[in-house]
Amino acid sequence: NLGLSMAAMEGLDVGASYYMFSKTEACNACSGTTFGEDWAPTGSLTLTKADAKEIGNEFDLWARKSYEGGFSFGTRLGMFMPGSALKDGSTKRDATVTQVSVDGSMSF
Repeated sequence: NLGLSMAAMEGLDVGASYYMFSKTEACNACSGTTFGEDWAPTGSLTLTKADAKEIGNEFDLWARKSYEGGFSFGTRLGMFMPGSALKDGSTKRDATVTQVSVDGSMSF
């Protein structure tokens, strides 16, 4: 995990993070949550190559703007690039998965 964040101006924080995911032992099944109905329709993530260790890499960009009165607004862009342990030649498994989220919060 490698990350960088900074206050770009008063009330505005921005950042970026990079993650590398890999297996610690050879296996074909990985427990955890699914990445969506189309991407892992069986309800679990199946790794295609038992000897491949690289699950993938993720890159995130985010920004958060804070206002007076305790309100803040944030947005995040995340991109996951599948590694050799996930790729099987199908478009669903070789394609980058991109997610955009927006949130707001109020502290009082």
